[in-house]
Amino acid sequence: MSHRIERGLQPDFMPISFSFLFRLEHRGLAL
Repeated sequence: MSHRIERGLQPDFMPISFSFLFRLEHRGLAL
């Protein structure tokens, strides 16, 4: 579910690496 939301918020042209880092930061903030 979270993956879908992130893809919806992030443009398709964004690199996969950036998306991966964004997810890591988001998880870090959640913790």
